[in-house]
Amino acid sequence: MNEISHGIENDEKGEHIFIDLIYVEEEDRGKGVARKMMEELIEEAIEDGHTRIKLLADPQELGIKIDRLVAFYKSFGFEIVEGEEADGEWMEMVL
Repeated sequence: MNEISHGIENDEKGEHIFIDLIYVEEEDRGKGVARKMMEELIEEAIEDGHTRIKLLADPQELGIKIDRLVAFYKSFGFEIVEGEEADGEWMEMVL
């Protein structure tokens, strides 16, 4: 099942949306499904008055290279930011 899981969190900069998971079934990959889910989430975040979205770009178990995943998020305006030590890249988008 294709899904995007997210919640509201707080950090030193205040409240933001944190994306826990974006998952697209293998047979749906390359069809723009993840892009559409991200666009809808960003639109919803703006409508709800949020100013930031954060995520951890971690390709673990997805069979996707980190460079490709980071490039996907950068295409929406996400930038790599400092964060807790992790296997991926912490990224943030200012809305």
